[in-house]
Amino acid sequence: MFFKDIELNIKKLNTPYCMGDSSSSDELKDIEKKLSVNFPGQVYDFYQHVNGLSVSMPMLKIYCLSELNIENDKITFALLDNKHKLAFAVNQPNFKLEVQHLLIDFIKSLRCNIAVSFSRPCV
Repeated sequence: MFFKDIELNIKKLNTPYCMGDSSSSDELKDIEKKLSVNFPGQVYDFYQHVNGLSVSMPMLKIYCLSELNIENDKITFALLDNKHKLAFAVNQPNFKLEVQHLLIDFIKSLRCNIAVSFSRPCV
């Protein structure tokens, strides 16, 4: 999915959503400095298009830059179904996404077929 197409694809879900404006390079550099990390290219690119995203069904919230923080060497960047956290492991190359089992549990809980492709985080 190209980031410019995120809103178009969400509209196809026919569900309420809220999408944040793009982030500036300065905002991204400030949060990288605050967290003492360098975002991988895809994370950086995503936030340059969308700074936060909430979708009602399936329930998904991707945090905006101001909500990001490091806890236990992870940056939680999204929440599925108000209980499943998605996080980047900052001590792994390219912020290895450590959420596979959570995604599987969430998809099973919906009892429907959903194809999800994460290239970048959003709120």
